[in-house]
Amino acid sequence: MEPSTSGLETSCRRPSMIQRVALTLRPHRGPVLYLLLLCALSEANARAEEFEQHAAHEHGKVTINVAVEDELLVIELDSPAANVIGFEHAPRTDSDRAAVHAASELLSGHGLFGMTPEALCQFVEAQVKAPRWAPADRNQGQPQHEEHVDYEARFTYRCATPVNLAWFEPWVLDKLRNVIEARVNIATKMGQHSVIVKSGHTRVPLR
Repeated sequence: MEPSTSGLETSCRRPSMIQRVALTLRPHRGPVLYLLLLCALSEANARAEEFEQHAAHEHGKVTINVAVEDELLVIELDSPAANVIGFEHAPRTDSDRAAVHAASELLSGHGLFGMTPEALCQFVEAQVKAPRWAPADRNQGQPQHEEHVDYEARFTYRCATPVNLAWFEPWVLDKLRNVIEARVNIATKMGQHSVIVKSGHTRVPLR
């Protein structure tokens, strides 16, 4: 028997990244997981709002959101640009532009996450939202200030035997720059949980 969904949707006020994943799943997925995703990791709505307001951009700390239903696995990464390319200002040198290009290659989606081999998960696509830089200061005599900008990326996998999907590893953490820790938020039909990891080879349970 599926849990009651009464009151779940109205209790979520601010859409997080994982809640936006839920919105993409809604037309094709069941209402129970959709509502679980909308309310993922919000034991109290105020706590969720506080987290988003105060931990949305902190150098060295990234957020990974994971949503699983049936054969579909969606992983989202939210990282300060400083931890992806090493700076948070509009690219202005060849080295800066090379770092931005390397980030695009890195976030193409391949080799960023490990998962239970028996689940037979295949990469489907990556969607990357790169920073929108403010116009560079035309006055070269004025110092440029760092902005607060993030990279956001969504990775979709399809698993042939999802019943075997028991864990994943965030290898991407070892490919970013100076990451101290990552908060991993997980939502499945069995519920939601959150863990803090400090290494890309940490095995994070999905059950």
